[in-house]
Amino acid sequence: MRTKEKSEYVAATESLFGDVHPELHKALNLMKSHHLILLAKAISDRHEVQMPKFPTTTPAQKLRLYEILKEAKNESGSISTHTITDQ
Repeated sequence: MRTKEKSEYVAATESLFGDVHPELHKALNLMKSHHLILLAKAISDRHEVQMPKFPTTTPAQKLRLYEILKEAKNESGSISTHTITDQ
């Protein structure tokens, strides 16, 4: 993935956190874009905030975001709804 595109994905995900510790920033940079989008979706769903605007300037970016969000919605309706049954 291009460095600029990756940094845009990281910045969009970090926008949900506010100030980010340097180690977290480094870890986010090591994540795949697919996982960054899923993380941002889970956080935004959980806290009922609008998901950050991810880059969609290229057809590949538009398709990536569309497919990931479609897959996440089809799996559970809301990506962050998990029921813990064993306690």
